[in-house]
Amino acid sequence: EKFCEMGRLVDSCLSRLGASAVIPLGLGDASEQINVDFENWANNLLFGIEPLGILEKGKEQIHTKDTVPSFKISRTNSRGTRTAKTSGGGTGIHDEYTARVSEVKNLCSESSERVCMHLQLEIKDSAISYESGDHVGVYGENTSETVEQVANILNVPLDCEISIESNPAFPDLKVPECFQSPLTLKEILTKYTDILSCPSKSSLSYLSAFATDMAERDAILELVDSSNYQEILTQQKSLLEILQDYPSLQIDLGA
Repeated sequence: EKFCEMGRLVDSCLSRLGASAVIPLGLGDASEQINVDFENWANNLLFGIEPLGILEKGKEQIHTKDTVPSFKISRTNSRGTRTAKTSGGGTGIHDEYTARVSEVKNLCSESSERVCMHLQLEIKDSAISYESGDHVGVYGENTSETVEQVANILNVPLDCEISIESNPAFPDLKVPECFQSPLTLKEILTKYTDILSCPSKSSLSYLSAFATDMAERDAILELVDSSNYQEILTQQKSLLEILQDYPSLQIDLGA
């Protein structure tokens, strides 16, 4: 009875409050073609809200380095005095618990093209309580090969220690708790940087500001166009691949 419980609960509450559904509630089943289900639902949603006049029109803003939200960055030399981070209790996204994986198995048959993994995590010593239907956020780490590739592009040593501070120019940009103490570039790229996912449209727009070649800058901005961006999603093009495709990008570490 927990299937898509949160979505059904929100839909029910909004209905009781007098809201009218723009489109029918969409329910995705991981045992079926869930990506196709979502794409169909998203397309129906866009068609449903277009007459309401709430969709943004026009092209993405063209940014300069000064308009890209960023933190203040400084290189530190605190090696040997920094306390290693220990496991948290699992009470929130900044209190992650280091759990032991006790079981991993594929729930689909060997003949199936799909992969649905069952992972069993040991949480008995944590502050986490779990019931069927709950969602667990799992923090994956990037491989050393991927991390080294990005570090080479940035031209910054992996053992470089970095201190991240708030930037008065962007007062709404808060420093995440995990960056309150200096970290090496290797730690940042391994644990806290989404390198292999598709960059968002706004991320691409920000990236364009760091292209020293104007032709590459314009090419990156072209990717933000809906038809071109759909191609990025279809190909599952990652941030790393974008950095490799446009070598003139000289990214500020604080961005």
